[in-house]
Formats: sequence, C-alpha cells, structure tokens
Amino acid sequence: MVRYISDLHIGKVNPKRLAFELDDDSKNYDLPEFLRDHVGGGSDVAGALAQVEPPYPGYRRTLRLARLLRLVGDLPDDAGVPPDRLIYDGPLVDAVKSFQRRHGRDIDGRIGAQTLADLNVPLSHRVEQMQWTLERWRWLADIDRKSPIVVNIPEFRLRAMTRISMSG
Repeated sequence: MVRYISDLHIGKVNPKRLAFELDDDSKNYDLPEFLRDHVGGGSDVAGALAQVEPPYPGYRRTLRLARLLRLVGDLPDDAGVPPDRLIYDGPLVDAVKSFQRRHGRDIDGRIGAQTLADLNVPLSHRVEQMQWTLERWRWLADIDRKSPIVVNIPEFRLRAMTRISMSG
C-alpha cells in the first residue's frame, strides 16, 4: 500500500533518471503516518487516496478519457489500457482517432479544441441527438424504397443506403 501511494503521489519513475531536474524531494512525506491517519480507519479510503493524486485538472481529464472512450465504444475493453494510465499513446490514441472518425472530424489523434468539445458533450445530449435523428427519419417522404441516397452536409459525405425490411 505504501508503494501504491508513493507511485500515485510522486510517480513510478524518478524524473532525475530521465535528466529532468525537478525537486521531487519536496513531495516526500511520511507514508506510514499517512496510512495510519488517513487509510487505517477505512472510512473514506477513496477520499484519502484522492488527496495524494496530482491536483491538476489535466490529470483528472486524462483519467476520464479512457473511461469515456470505453463507455462510447471507441476503446475496446481488451485494448490493454489500464484505467489509471496517464500516458497518451498506442490504443488510447487509436480510440481518439475512432472517436474523431465517428464525429466527422480530422482524424489526427490529437485532442484539439474541437475534439475536446466533442468529448465534453454529455451522453444525455448525445442520446437526445439520436432521438431527434430518429424523429427526422420519420419526417422523410417515402420516395425510394430500394436504395436511398443520404447526404450528410456537416460530414461532407454522400452514402447510398440499402433499405432493410423489418417484416420478416
């Protein structure tokens, strides 16, 4: 537990090994005392551990990213990305590219302003968008039962669709 808390607070890699001249000594504290005072009672272990995590919003957003991408289906469960991963590479970048592709954005894997805005849209809003999309489909005239052509102007896509019969 001491090792886990240390890794969570200070990191797993000493920055001096990577030639970063950071003062990591200022982050040291008495871990057994912390365990005894904050974790030993067991009343709010999650809250106690949250105290040792970095206080930066970017840290929290990175943790949220993998969870969100899994939730919306862009990051497969078997992708091998642990929920506490803080490095943005490999499967996480691929998942962002998948997310960008689905939203008609430039597929570059970077979390720019537009991708970030798309990621921050609440899922309840996405559900509402889907409900309105289904409603608009109901409004369309039944003009060609064989293969309608659908134009998605914001996405700059034209698709020839195959009509699926729902009756047997």
